[in-house]
Amino acid sequence: MAIIPCSQLKHKRFQDTHENTHFIGPGLSFQEYIEQMRLIILKSRIDLAPGQEKTILAANSPFEWKPADFEQQECKMGVLLIHGLFDSTFILQDIGKFMVQQKMLVRSILLPGHGTVPGDLLNIHYSEWLKAVRYGIESFSGEVDKLIVAGFSLGSTLAVHQALQGADLDALILFAPAFKIKSQVGTLATWLKPLSQLWQRAQWLRIREDRDYAKYESVATNAAYQVHALSKEVEVWLKTDRLNLPIFIAASLEDETVDCYQALEFFNSHQNPLNQFILYSAKEYGAADPRIVSRPSVFPEKNIIDFSHTCIPIAPDNTHYGVEGDYLGVFFDNQKRRFEYQQNFSKKLQMGSFSLANLYQHYIKRLSYNPDYETLLIYLKKFLEEALCNP
Repeated sequence: MAIIPCSQLKHKRFQDTHENTHFIGPGLSFQEYIEQMRLIILKSRIDLAPGQEKTILAANSPFEWKPADFEQQECKMGVLLIHGLFDSTFILQDIGKFMVQQKMLVRSILLPGHGTVPGDLLNIHYSEWLKAVRYGIESFSGEVDKLIVAGFSLGSTLAVHQALQGADLDALILFAPAFKIKSQVGTLATWLKPLSQLWQRAQWLRIREDRDYAKYESVATNAAYQVHALSKEVEVWLKTDRLNLPIFIAASLEDETVDCYQALEFFNSHQNPLNQFILYSAKEYGAADPRIVSRPSVFPEKNIIDFSHTCIPIAPDNTHYGVEGDYLGVFFDNQKRRFEYQQNFSKKLQMGSFSLANLYQHYIKRLSYNPDYETLLIYLKKFLEEALCNP
């Protein structure tokens, strides 16, 4: 995937549309909120070519899915889905389909700055993300007896933030939670943030051609800074506060984006016996805590060497990121390695995380789906049955 020259920063993709910087939901019903966000997406995106509009709109818009017999249920359950940084609502649609099968009312919000163009994250503040999450939670008031929040990456951090603030929740489901950004990205974003007011290039940690219609592939400095600031705020609260509600976590030890050990530390500090951690690892992880289940992230027959940050909530049959999905994926992340592979196709292409070790030891494609997805759902279903009432 080609790196974009700095001269192209004047392109509309890298400009703030001023349509999606603030949360627009207050005062709207959830259906009205969905319609308003769809209008903003249609107005702001520049890739809505004929034949793609419906697909792109469906991948990025907030949504509501309701079981056919929902009104007849004795114990009504709901789940709010919160996507991650640079993602869209698409990242948790597979999980949403599973939740509907569990007779739950499913709603998914689109975090401000997302689903339109990368430039809409240039001026975002995490307080706007929190407004969206609060709105999503409050939208279930009077409609359900039990409410879960399920988040991916940044979405998990936002979910924990709201639980710590006293939101009336009955369980949390956290996929690859972003309690701490790995490497020095947070520090770099903090250093570049004031510089970005003077130098346009400093507004971006990474500039790429965005080929994924369900995710930004260019990284705004401000967006990384806001996640860093939010995680620091949550970290301070967790030094003194604990959550009593049941928590389900699924994460990869080899995650290249967030620190999985921070998620383990969070889990170990919460002693609810219903809590469950599905830990994917390339090597056997010997956990003394029976609530931690170690699952392999190595599938030699599929050329999978470990799990990436984004793959855990994605089903193998996903129409976009799955085995036969329409997204070709990200290869190597290094031009020299890509060229080497193009000259020598006899070398095996591996799939896994974009860790530094993987990038320089293998010809690699970032893994975009979870080959252990069905097993993950078995554990998730058991957790839900134990943590919530059943009709």
